[in-house]
Amino acid sequence: MDLILVLIIILVPAIAQIKVSSNYNCYKKINNSNNMTGKDVARKILDNNGLEEVEIEEVGGNLTDHYDSEDKVVRLSSDIYNGTSIASTAVA
Repeated sequence: MDLILVLIIILVPAIAQIKVSSNYNCYKKINNSNNMTGKDVARKILDNNGLEEVEIEEVGGNLTDHYDSEDKVVRLSSDIYNGTSIASTAVA
């Protein structure tokens, strides 16, 4: 029984990661119609919601995007930060 539980705990996140990566790779090939970068989209969303004090930074890695509430910073991976694909827009 414990082995089954361990396998489930390992397999479910692995399958989810594979699906996310697969969808991201598919949609990163399609440019958005307004040619905005992920940084532009994130800035627009933040500004439209009164969050002008939140900074946006570029970080290394792939799909390492996150919000740091302690420093009030949205960190976007390079592909998202500079990308103009619909995937970059959606992640931002």
